[in-house]
Amino acid sequence: TPEAQQAGIVPGMRRGTAMALAPDVLLRRRDLQAEADGLRQALLCLLQYTPDITILDPHSLAMDVTHSLALFGGPHALWRKVQRSLNGLGLTTRLAMAPTAQGAWALALQTQSAQRRVLKSSTLITRLDSLPVDSLPALLPWLDWIHELGCFTLGQLRRLPRKGLQHRTRPEVIQTLDAAYGSS
Repeated sequence: TPEAQQAGIVPGMRRGTAMALAPDVLLRRRDLQAEADGLRQALLCLLQYTPDITILDPHSLAMDVTHSLALFGGPHALWRKVQRSLNGLGLTTRLAMAPTAQGAWALALQTQSAQRRVLKSSTLITRLDSLPVDSLPALLPWLDWIHELGCFTLGQLRRLPRKGLQHRTRPEVIQTLDAAYGSS
């Protein structure tokens, strides 16, 4: 909740640490069925804005709103409408908007900045380059190896020789980077 975040509690924190930060906090066990139901509710709600919705993982959806922007008054108006709709469901969400689905996903997952709306590809490249490597979930299996190479941001990783990176990882690493940046 926003109150828990304000107290300094973050996802994955140990129970004792959370209790030390906020002794009155009410901690609950994860309810995977409730999470799945929430994702389904969000998906159904978002169909009013576009039929082109993809489930990225058990907690994330991506919408292609290219053809909906004019209908809903542009990107800023659509952003506000989507936010109001999801808030109306009682869901805690983190929205992002970008020219690519993977780019938007990386922006939504990052916690460095509240700025999660990027409309130009050139701005997206700049924003993604500064994000930590773990901002793209497909890179997590190689995170230790990538850090050993001295790469801590997506920009540093992107500047590595592609052939070497492709040879030492799986094809999805390059595909994920290309998808996030809008490269082919």
